[in-house]
Amino acid sequence: MIFEDSQTAGYGANNKPAFWISTQGNSEELLGKARGVHIAFSAPNVETVNNWYQRCSQLGGIDNGAPGSRKEYHPGYYGAFITDPDGWRIEACLHDYKS
Repeated sequence: MIFEDSQTAGYGANNKPAFWISTQGNSEELLGKARGVHIAFSAPNVETVNNWYQRCSQLGGIDNGAPGSRKEYHPGYYGAFITDPDGWRIEACLHDYKS
């Protein structure tokens, strides 16, 4: 869903957003290189995580954790981490990975 009049978008499946992003907010707030911010997206499978990481790397993302199992998070966790060119820390993950 995209609401052009408010510069807001909702991402999800079956017309039911699970993640919202908007330019609305406090224009006085300065996050600077996104200190302390971590954004994670749930992926449907390992291939999606791997492809996302590879494409982000091609577009200038900096490795912050290559794709792989992260058993220290919980059994079945698979994820990849990128810091984008603006400093945002972004993750793609899968919670039911079976190695």
